[in-house]
Amino acid sequence: LLLQVLAGALLLVGIALDSNGTVTAGAFVLLALLIKAAAPPVHGWLIHAYGAASPTGSLFLSAFATKVAVIALARLFPGEPALIWLGLFMAVMAAIPTLFESDWRRLLTWAVVSQLGVMIAGIGLGTPEALDGVRLLAIGHVIYATLLFLVAGALEARGGRAPAGLRPLALLAALTIGLPGLAGYVGKAV
Repeated sequence: LLLQVLAGALLLVGIALDSNGTVTAGAFVLLALLIKAAAPPVHGWLIHAYGAASPTGSLFLSAFATKVAVIALARLFPGEPALIWLGLFMAVMAAIPTLFESDWRRLLTWAVVSQLGVMIAGIGLGTPEALDGVRLLAIGHVIYATLLFLVAGALEARGGRAPAGLRPLALLAALTIGLPGLAGYVGKAV
């Protein structure tokens, strides 16, 4: 909660400074958006919030909370070289805990941070192709992350047993992530 309030305050300061023509306004806005996008070292808010939320809450957080920041970064800071390195670090750093996580929702949350890193690196590249890839990946990520959080919530509610009809949703989500021609694959390939 405190990080979200801090990000909002930084954003307001950046907007106020921008109306006065101050050069540091962009730095305040960038910092606020990076907090909202769960960039290191403040990515912990996302891990704790998504993991502690109800299954429905995780679903909505995954779909909207960070994607707004990614879209704002893409509109305001395309081609910012520091974002390339930050995004690459984020993608790799967040992928490692997924190898050791046993809680499904926390595992998916680490995967969300990793995917956000890929999006931030694409924004840092700033080419039209990279920005198109970021947009496509953000849209695809909303679809497949939502499906995967739905599957995790259903498994959690049933004590690990899959209810009827869950397997097709899980398969669709998995295919959307990496099957050539679908959003997750194309967004990363562009």
